[in-house]
Amino acid sequence: MSNQAECKHCHKTKPVSEFRRDRRRKHGIINVCKPCRNHAEKSAGNYHRVYFMRHKRKSEQQRNQDVLTYDQYKDLVQRDSCPYCGIANDSNTTFTIDHITPKPKGPHSQANITYCCASCNAAKGTRDLLTFFEQSKSFTLPLFLTFLSEWAQANGQEPADMMDHVMFGYQAVAAQ
Repeated sequence: MSNQAECKHCHKTKPVSEFRRDRRRKHGIINVCKPCRNHAEKSAGNYHRVYFMRHKRKSEQQRNQDVLTYDQYKDLVQRDSCPYCGIANDSNTTFTIDHITPKPKGPHSQANITYCCASCNAAKGTRDLLTFFEQSKSFTLPLFLTFLSEWAQANGQEPADMMDHVMFGYQAVAAQ
């Protein structure tokens, strides 16, 4: 098989790495390049469903506790700005799911995830929320308090209770 393939949508010849794999196909790839396929999925409104299902399968393979439903995910991705830095969610900014309490310590559930910009998600990494707040220049006190309030409301709790939850996690990590 050659290292190049032609996209049936844009009719450009591109490296095979620009195409999604599919073992059922004759050449082992889908004949539409990734950018064209992503554009088509976004236009049809399927992009988030595809992303959700891919993440769900990955979570199942890793045997992670995953209790997030597609409807909860759809509500989550409607966020209009990053809760950590305040940047707007527009076509120029990539947004991703972040686990408030890092994955090894917390479940993949509505109570433990938020939708934030990719740069804040990468900067937070596996740190807990309070450590990230203390070390981040863009996650200001007003954004932190707004985030705690929204997180508490989404979980049917008081902001003070969520702060206790954050502090408990912080003290457990600091003790290690």
